[in-house]
Amino acid sequence: MNTSKSIVLDPGVRGFVPAGAKKNSKGPEAPAESAHGLDLDFVRREAVAEARAGLRTELEAERRKQAERCRVCGRQFDGFLDGMKKEIAEQVIHLSVRLAEMILRHELPDRDMLFGILRETLEPISDLQGAKVRMSPAEAEMVRNQRETSSVPMAISDRVEIVADPSLTAGDLIIESRNGLFDARLNQRLALLEERLKARQKSTHANEG
Repeated sequence: MNTSKSIVLDPGVRGFVPAGAKKNSKGPEAPAESAHGLDLDFVRREAVAEARAGLRTELEAERRKQAERCRVCGRQFDGFLDGMKKEIAEQVIHLSVRLAEMILRHELPDRDMLFGILRETLEPISDLQGAKVRMSPAEAEMVRNQRETSSVPMAISDRVEIVADPSLTAGDLIIESRNGLFDARLNQRLALLEERLKARQKSTHANEG
């Protein structure tokens, strides 16, 4: 009795299988399935696509955060520059006034300059009757000598009493009148000038902003 089985060639498979053996109905190119019938390639593609989408979302969010941080840093830097320009401008004003004070202290006592300062200081005061003008001893002597030797009246300064005050330096004036005490020392006048220059600088800076 012949018990051998026929062998047939399965298409697409390089080998022999016994006749009647069950073949894969989906063919050799069918996607792999799990024990529960899931398409593993499809699941894998979906997982990769979802991961890429999530990564793109995170990157875009990070880009927005970075752009906002850059804008904030830019505003802070602009504010820093504005503050520096303001501080530098105030320092320039302060140094300029101090330099002016040094020059004036060096030039005084200059007769013409001294009389000009005296006139400008006394002019705003309405009542000079009985007024006294305190100044440094050197400048007080200069004014007295000018009064005695000059044939031309010194106008407004002739109506006040000149008092030598050792506590005052060149360019300093303190006026005592019935209306009160007027401090016209050089450093006080320059401090007022500096204050006005800084106020003007702030106003200009605000208008530019």
